[in-house]
Amino acid sequence: MLKGALIGVGMLGRGHLKNLLRLEKDRGDFVIVAISDVEESRMDLPEDPDKSTINYRKYTDADALLKNEAPDFIISAVPSYLHAEIAIKAVKAGAHVLSEKPIALSIADCEKMAEAAKLNGKILQIGQCLRFWPEYVKLREYISTEAYGRTVRAEFNRLCQFPVHSWKRWMNDFDKSGGAALDLHVHDADFIQYAFGPPASVSSQATHAKMRFESLLTRYEYPGMIINSTADWGFAGKYPFSMSFTVRFENATVEMNAGGFKVYPDGAEPFAPELDKADPYMREADEFIGRVIDRGRFETVPVESVLRTMRLVFAEMESAEKGGPVAVNL
Repeated sequence: MLKGALIGVGMLGRGHLKNLLRLEKDRGDFVIVAISDVEESRMDLPEDPDKSTINYRKYTDADALLKNEAPDFIISAVPSYLHAEIAIKAVKAGAHVLSEKPIALSIADCEKMAEAAKLNGKILQIGQCLRFWPEYVKLREYISTEAYGRTVRAEFNRLCQFPVHSWKRWMNDFDKSGGAALDLHVHDADFIQYAFGPPASVSSQATHAKMRFESLLTRYEYPGMIINSTADWGFAGKYPFSMSFTVRFENATVEMNAGGFKVYPDGAEPFAPELDKADPYMREADEFIGRVIDRGRFETVPVESVLRTMRLVFAEMESAEKGGPVAVNL
């Protein structure tokens, strides 16, 4: 029986804990032995309707958890500036790691994490959840199979209000979050390079009114295609979170927005495709645990691919600061 643990019980951590407890029941091949958070009160979470099944121990010190519990795997949902520190400690302590995105806040730290995992023979999976998101999974299928012909034009958007509810407002500190570029936009950048491969170059613009890189707009240079993305978390008040895409193929347009996911084929009626109903965070955790058990299992989020994503985002940030296109070398 594998032993699992969760480090970081903020908003994302709560969701991971709920999924882990459900998977613990459904799979029957692991048990959650401990959770950790620097705020003890955040660990009092009735995440499972059957409270009698919750028997994990609680730590306010992640180092103590790793030492005392020796988990086979952990899910790390700590603030971004702690990703590298926690992941490296965990793999050295003998645990496989599913770490939230972004992998880290510098290319050097990203590479250190990947190298530490490799040297210690451990899995390092990053929470690039769009690779499991039903609408994006279906879109990538259309792109890769050319079900409606070649991609002609694509736009990806991710917008939300300024984040003011993070622990000690760490997200409002560029040095701790990387702003919207590394926290919000990293989702679409990851999907773009995952679905289309590396662009030749990027041309980006950014705004910095409330903090550095509160928004980022990028055009990606691909032969025969126009691909753009916009991420902005500078909106005021209670502006709702939204993510959307519009992709025009040779023979259809595919769109996702607040109204749902639709395909508009040439010469036929629009329709909503059947999608996988599974929760994407549940799917990524289930795949991660499955890979811990069976190292030969298919890997949706290879760490090498996520390193390419981070190099792409840093090229975009360089382009915005430089005020001109930057060649991409992933």
